Amino acid sequence: SASGDRSLFFQAEIVSSVAEHAGMPRFDLCGMSYGGLVAFTLASRYPERVRRLVMVDSPGPVYTEADNQQILSRYRVNSVADVVIPKDPAGVRTLLELAWERPPPTPEFILRETWERVFTDQVVEKRGLLDWLDVRRRQPGINPDLSLEQRTLLVWGANDPLFPLGVGERLNAALPNASLFVIDKARHAPNLEHPGRFNRAVSDFLRS
Repeated sequence: SASGDRSLFFQAEIVSSVAEHAGMPRFDLCGMSYGGLVAFTLASRYPERVRRLVMVDSPGPVYTEADNQQILSRYRVNSVADVVIPKDPAGVRTLLELAWERPPPTPEFILRETWERVFTDQVVEKRGLLDWLDVRRRQPGINPDLSLEQRTLLVWGANDPLFPLGVGERLNAALPNASLFVIDKARHAPNLEHPGRFNRAVSDFLRS
């Protein structure tokens, strides 16, 4: 934002404002990974706006410093941003292997072009979003409330190396109206790797 606000609260405000401008006073909301954090924050702060919530491989407020340290150790980095914001084309391949159980064949020139087009723009701003999460984790008082009113579906890749299934199980246990749907043979992006199973799970949830 022009104000420099990198908080989830600001982003939730923006999503809420866009929905209101589009004439949607109440809506179902789905967010994946970081987007799930924004979606959770919006549902927590404005329960009257969000009818049902779907979170995909997104840890919500149960993500701890121990979880963070496991990621840093697993990928031998100093920050989660070093994993999800690649510094070079090789980092894009790491990201694909994180997202897919069976990554699509990707030639080197595609990795290079993807990095140049997607990951070299607004790097400081993107890292700032993740830096704010580090601050939030160390200040529990500014976390969203876990007593979420909405029915919530958690969709998780069984082999997610970024946010392991145990994190999803912990979040499911912490939320009063949540259910957990696990997609086998999937990592951090089950919606991309298994769209049929993902779409059926979400559709069944929204129809129920």
